[in-house]
Amino acid sequence: MRYDQFAIQDAELFIELEAADLLDPVFQLPFTYSTTCLLWEGLDGPSQCAIEPYRVAGRLEIVQLSHQDQLRAAVLEAQADGLTLAECSVYQLAHANNWPMLALCNSLCRRCYVPPVQLYNMSWLVKQLVARRHMTRPEAISASRRLSQLNPRLRVQYNQLEVELKSPLIAPVA
Repeated sequence: MRYDQFAIQDAELFIELEAADLLDPVFQLPFTYSTTCLLWEGLDGPSQCAIEPYRVAGRLEIVQLSHQDQLRAAVLEAQADGLTLAECSVYQLAHANNWPMLALCNSLCRRCYVPPVQLYNMSWLVKQLVARRHMTRPEAISASRRLSQLNPRLRVQYNQLEVELKSPLIAPVA
């Protein structure tokens, strides 16, 4: 079976998936994920340990960028307001492979990435869990509430997700 490939753009996404008990469901989706060594090294030891089984199973690849891509990431970081070198390195990975990126929220990609890459956020990922029957709507609503408590900065995004999941008129996108 062919999996869709995504580049994971920020370490916080891993941290929040773990804290919201969503790692196992997300890694059961028919996707594979990649991130860069720079981003991986930014994760603390316990987070790396929680994610390690998925790396060993081949669902997450940690990629070392080429020297040229590292330089491009450094140039982007110098031009970007608030993006880290690790986040810029994942953009380079996604751009070089024509992969979409998964980020906690859309704001990380809207600022300066040229050319733009396709970006999906945590809300999209939770909707995928429902659409692909890895989670029921009530479970997804509960997960959305946990995510909202974990990250008050994204409370509006997660409250909107909860509204969408409760609406019978809005079906999660497959």
